[in-house]
Amino acid sequence: MAYVSKNPYNNKVMAEFDTLTDVEFEAKIAKAEEAFKTWKETSFATRTQI
Repeated sequence: MAYVSKNPYNNKVMAEFDTLTDVEFEAKIAKAEEAFKTWKETSFATRTQI
């Protein structure tokens, strides 16, 4: 089963997201936390180029 995100104006499917197990969800959160640690140390000048 997937979660579906629809535009409420025209009911068009915008995106579909697979369901995750608790382990998969926790792994994605951990990965996002690690990415943020690097991102917050990145200078504003570098961020604007990205």
